[in-house]
Amino acid sequence: EELAKLKGALARALEGRGQMVTLIGEAGIGKSRLVAELKEVALTPAGGQPAPLWLEGRCLELGTAASYAPFIDILRVFFAWGAQDDDRGRREHIRSSLLDLMGRGALADERFEDIYPLLGRLLSVRLEDEWEERLEGDSPEQVRRRTFVALHDFFVALSRQQPVVLVFEDLHWADDLSLDLISLLMEALHLGPLLLLCVYRPEREHKCGHLATIASRKCRERYTELHLRELTHQQSQQLVESLLTVEDLPISVRDLILDRSQGNPFFIEEVVRSLIERGIVYHDGDYWRARVGVDSVVIPESVQSVILSRMDHLDPRLKQALQVAAVIGRVFRRRVLAEAMQGQAE
Repeated sequence: EELAKLKGALARALEGRGQMVTLIGEAGIGKSRLVAELKEVALTPAGGQPAPLWLEGRCLELGTAASYAPFIDILRVFFAWGAQDDDRGRREHIRSSLLDLMGRGALADERFEDIYPLLGRLLSVRLEDEWEERLEGDSPEQVRRRTFVALHDFFVALSRQQPVVLVFEDLHWADDLSLDLISLLMEALHLGPLLLLCVYRPEREHKCGHLATIASRKCRERYTELHLRELTHQQSQQLVESLLTVEDLPISVRDLILDRSQGNPFFIEEVVRSLIERGIVYHDGDYWRARVGVDSVVIPESVQSVILSRMDHLDPRLKQALQVAAVIGRVFRRRVLAEAMQGQAE
């Protein structure tokens, strides 16, 4: 049902009716999986419909949320910067993209002079001196307001060329500026084929919880709210059975997994993988079997504890690589990890 509603919002956006979707659910409940399924549908269009420009930005769990973090993520992907690009190469990517939008009539000529230096500052790219000087003397509030308008116009211009899907992941860690900018982009939904997909956990005290209220006010007819719920006991049981058909898996172990998972599909999958990795459940021909004593196995009590439990059983070198990679970030280049581990990563 949830995937069908996402597909419906995507179809309407591709037809030119901009859409806003909030996808809300606890960790491990299936938000990222739904986004991945929708992406596959979007990028394999049927009936001659053009594929959208799919851009994803992610917020990070930091003590202080970085300003515009998901938008910076999105822009870096769009400009396709390589690791070898210096400031000169990066500003050329920005310049050529804006000139291309102008050449296609998607962006007014006069907007280049405002958007170019603001994107450079936002992305920490050193521009030519004459462009840097254009922002001198502006107050922080003026820069904020101009940045909002610049990004609004930039994404609208992109959507005039082809449908655009902007995915904002983990908005429960977002900074206020990013959330305010998303609110502004809601006002652009009537201007072109733009889909805003906002993904977050139900954090009551975080400002992301107000997105639904703002969307209901600004773009009610273009807004879809999706709350992902835990699997029912029967659904959880079906998932366990589909993942692991074990002839002699004691009912007590199965029930313990179901009880601890509380309907969280990620938890169920990780527990099953943990049992396999520890050799408690093993493959025998066409069947999975459980070793003697499986009924005394300890099942972790939370998503975090099951992941930590799996880490504890890793080879020390693999554990070290995982720890270093976690510090680098969710997405990283292999050579960066290798350098951080002084060439020990394989």
